[in-house]
Amino acid sequence: MRGGGRMSSGCLGTNKPVSLPYSRMQLAEAFIMTGELADALAALNQHLDETPADQTARRLRAEVLLHLPLSGNDHLEAALEDLDALAELTAADWVQRSIVRQRLGDLSGALADILQAHTLTPADDRITARYLELLLLNEDRSRARDVLAALPPTWRWLERAGDLAADAGAFPAALENYTAALDHLAQKMDTQSDPFAVNLKAGLLAKRAACALAAGHLDTAAADYTQLEMLLPRDPTFAFYRGLALFLQGDLAQARTLCRAAWERANATLREEMARALTAPEYTMLRDFFL
Repeated sequence: MRGGGRMSSGCLGTNKPVSLPYSRMQLAEAFIMTGELADALAALNQHLDETPADQTARRLRAEVLLHLPLSGNDHLEAALEDLDALAELTAADWVQRSIVRQRLGDLSGALADILQAHTLTPADDRITARYLELLLLNEDRSRARDVLAALPPTWRWLERAGDLAADAGAFPAALENYTAALDHLAQKMDTQSDPFAVNLKAGLLAKRAACALAAGHLDTAAADYTQLEMLLPRDPTFAFYRGLALFLQGDLAQARTLCRAAWERANATLREEMARALTAPEYTMLRDFFL
């Protein structure tokens, strides 16, 4: 579909009459605020018919098109046409292009666009996070590692580096990054009493504990799962995984007690997760105890 990103609003809903005391841009903004996107699109189409060089209106129409709840790709292609028609693209425009192209299934194009945004604003954490996400979706883990290595060692980027290492089975590197992330988080936030910070800490501990268990660092795994039980006492999976660590350390009786108690507290979804964990051959004796 061509024509400067315009879509007919006939298939989107009836147009509301335009009241002359208000400009079509004002009407479009009002419709957007009330969630009437089809009417906003109609007003923007009329406005851009009369003033096609209005870059602000074109950006706004692209945003409206991107958020229209429609099937098919016509509205996405129209949004891309509006963004292509801009005289000069900002970082935000490149991000929008990246989102549109990803939704169109063009992952390599989405990556190329977010790289443009990242180049313009390398210190924008949200753009950097999206850049890393698209690198991974494009299976470019090497470049993702290079990007992470160049970033400040904050807990967010250290966690991402740990995730990347864990996905590759590089557990020593993952443990190192998760530990550094926990240390940095403790320096920046109150991880003892602030609920938000406590949840962040718990997420990092859970990742480090899983890596430690997989790598055979059983003391670290058991200690982390003990902390997690205290932080999130309603979640029985941490006691279960501590039981697995104790089992691998040779404490069969305590492992059975912990795992059985956790199993009995777990809902169906958590039991499925526990059952999957027990399929590993090293847990045969434990699995046969209660499955």
